[in-house]
Amino acid sequence: MNKETRTRILKRIKVDEFPEQWLEAIRDQERGGLKRINPDNEDSPFHCSAEWHFARFTGDGASLAPLVYGIAFHIAGDSGNFAASVVRIAKYLNAKEDYVYSAVNLLVLTGFFQVIEAEKGKPTQYRVVGHKQWAETHPGYCTKKIEKLFPDEDPLGKKLFGILGGEEYFPNLLKGLRNTGATDEQIEQAGKLFMEHDKGNGSRGRRKRFQDQLRAQYTKDHTP
Repeated sequence: MNKETRTRILKRIKVDEFPEQWLEAIRDQERGGLKRINPDNEDSPFHCSAEWHFARFTGDGASLAPLVYGIAFHIAGDSGNFAASVVRIAKYLNAKEDYVYSAVNLLVLTGFFQVIEAEKGKPTQYRVVGHKQWAETHPGYCTKKIEKLFPDEDPLGKKLFGILGGEEYFPNLLKGLRNTGATDEQIEQAGKLFMEHDKGNGSRGRRKRFQDQLRAQYTKDHTP
């Protein structure tokens, strides 16, 4: 550990001296970016994933870790096991071997790679851990997707959010759509057809355009 890193960590933990091995453990934890999270304070726009954790890696190899992890997944396949020399990976990624070693080290430190067998003169064998399995063994470390858009958990609102390019549908807006007499399934299908023609017109006024079209279409289809 270099002097600058050592001084920074000692200052952070507010002591003048600390065992070197423990300082290295703190440094490694910082590099991996792992910290316990209060899910009630999270507002991620997406569900947690391995990429979310990789984006918090720091230091040498941090930017390469997602690429190495992706390669490992492709090679591991159904077996889940991965063994490839760092030299070959570095050549494949057009990267320095030291950085690839650091990337692998980060993945091991954070638990996304588990060492199965390390034999001198041969590539180390790893088990590649998917995010779902990783989260089960690391409770409290994952971000939580924001759920404020649909406070009543209405499934139609969630589906229309995706279909109509991120338009938010709160209960009163959904009530207006349902008041046309269309079923939820019909509303979803109408939304998909609407977007085929409305793409490129911009999001401004899209909800009204869709509701007007739904009302006109349903009235036409059900006029006695």
